[in-house]
Amino acid sequence: MEEKKVSEAKSLDLIKLARVVLRKWILVAVVGLISVIIGFVYSNFFITPLYSSSSIMLVDFRNSIHEDLSSEQINVAEQFVPTVAFIVKTKDVLQTVKEELELKESTSSLASRIQVQTMDDTFLIRITVRHPNPKAAYSIVKAVSKASTEYINQKITSGYITEIESPSVSSKPVSPNVLRYTL
Repeated sequence: MEEKKVSEAKSLDLIKLARVVLRKWILVAVVGLISVIIGFVYSNFFITPLYSSSSIMLVDFRNSIHEDLSSEQINVAEQFVPTVAFIVKTKDVLQTVKEELELKESTSSLASRIQVQTMDDTFLIRITVRHPNPKAAYSIVKAVSKASTEYINQKITSGYITEIESPSVSSKPVSPNVLRYTL
């Protein structure tokens, strides 16, 4: 009998909880409205909008365009694509980009703007740059594609990397997501 009293005392009475919330409905509504306003104002006025530009590169390990790939070359290429993606953001490549575009920011700051993704089960990598200025995002991704192509093609003698999709830039900011911050 003692156990039953203890469990009843510890249990949450949902009806009592609902009554408390209903009594304070004005406070709940005001706090909710203030939260929505804060999220909207923060995302619209305090977060810098970012534009995105991206390019797609092909990692190819054929010695010539007309030569078929052997299964061994395919295995090597599959293992090497993540390495090539890593090389895109190395200091040597980014230093070349900084010099070409005469950028004042550090290579680590530039690297933070760049995202490199390997595309599953392919020999493709996507290079994406986010920047407050859409023209700068486009220029940077174009320069990164060019510099990484030259650098990798110079270092890797058994294949090459080439751009297969020219950079494109978003017409609207990709960040911040005002609706998400508001909600």
